[in-house]
Amino acid sequence: MTEGPPPPLSEASRREAQIFGLGAAMLFGALFVFYALTLEPPLSPLAVGAFGLLSLALAVGYIVVIPQTIKLPRGPGVPVRLQPSFLTLAWALAFFWLLRGETAIYFALALFDEYTSLALFHGRRWALGWVGVLMGTMIPAHVALLGWSRGMSLFVRDLPTYLLVWGVAELVVRLWEAREHAEALATELEEAYRQLQDYTAKAEALAVSQERTRLAHEIHDAMGHTLTALGLQLELLHRLPPQEDEARRRALARARRLVADAQAEVWRAVQALRPPPLETLALPEALKQLVANFVQRARRPVGWEIQGQPRPLPEAEALAMYRALQEGLTNVQRHAPDAARITATLRYGEDRVQMIVENSLPETGEPFREGFGLRGLRERAEALGGELHAGPTSEGRFRLVMELPLPFLGERAERSQSPTSSSG
Repeated sequence: MTEGPPPPLSEASRREAQIFGLGAAMLFGALFVFYALTLEPPLSPLAVGAFGLLSLALAVGYIVVIPQTIKLPRGPGVPVRLQPSFLTLAWALAFFWLLRGETAIYFALALFDEYTSLALFHGRRWALGWVGVLMGTMIPAHVALLGWSRGMSLFVRDLPTYLLVWGVAELVVRLWEAREHAEALATELEEAYRQLQDYTAKAEALAVSQERTRLAHEIHDAMGHTLTALGLQLELLHRLPPQEDEARRRALARARRLVADAQAEVWRAVQALRPPPLETLALPEALKQLVANFVQRARRPVGWEIQGQPRPLPEAEALAMYRALQEGLTNVQRHAPDAARITATLRYGEDRVQMIVENSLPETGEPFREGFGLRGLRERAEALGGELHAGPTSEGRFRLVMELPLPFLGERAERSQSPTSSSG
């Protein structure tokens, strides 16, 4: 099984290839001028002409061909294109013959050019094979043109230069491969980030759907019973004869209580659906706003007070205080709609914080039963290391106290909302 081709190069890599081609063309032009003017003895007109045409052809070829080669397919499974290697070997030998052996730079360029191309497009095995072919061609060319003694002397003299060029070519290949790998990773990260955003959006939508389903069940379970009972009371009122005044009054009183319960359930559901004010307000301001909303809606006065020095609370603890006040006011509306006095107090102690809601009890004689809301508050308090107390007092009042320990907050308090001043 063969590996797939590398991903397409970025625009930055294409510009680098264009710059390389332009630089190589300028180098061939400069080398032509240098050797044509300085070679001793001077070249014949025919040799200079051939030298110039070959240099010009190579310059144009590098400008045009090099930027196009990076668009070709690459990888172990791509067929090897040996034509460029033969052409490179041919122009290196042509320069060697035209300049009478003064061509170390051209063999070095041939080594660099084909080693990088074969290593990047086909692998190190082909690139090392090219090094062997080039070295094996250079030795007999030196001996044939310059003789054994002088040819081998020049070859040995230039060998460190060829090894240096070989090392530079390998470094360029590694840098290019690292660049491609980094670009591929960046592409994968962008795709992973996009998928993560999609998954997050889907998870949020699923969470919203599940929360709506839960609220729908809760509203159905809570209000379904209330509305059914209310329908029975209204039907009873309709069937009672006019002379049954006392029975009609009792049925009407029960119907009014059921309506108040339904209103409380609706308010509870609406508050649960709305985002908590704690997202934008500090705890004292959020509680004050909750009390003001209750006063405006229920048209009942509430005594609101903050005791002690307000301190920042982490999100979970602040939300627990908020839900405690919310549940206390809801219970007042449901079970004590005619309560003469309602008070709410946020109390900061040395090591504890309390949310206290009190109201006078109606004289119904019904025993106290802890409902779903209070059980949820108790579980929330215990999860935070605190406790909840709720029930009638000996003074004829109903008292709800949510208490959380401040030492339990620890370092998380540093991440909570900043403290703000508040007034009762």
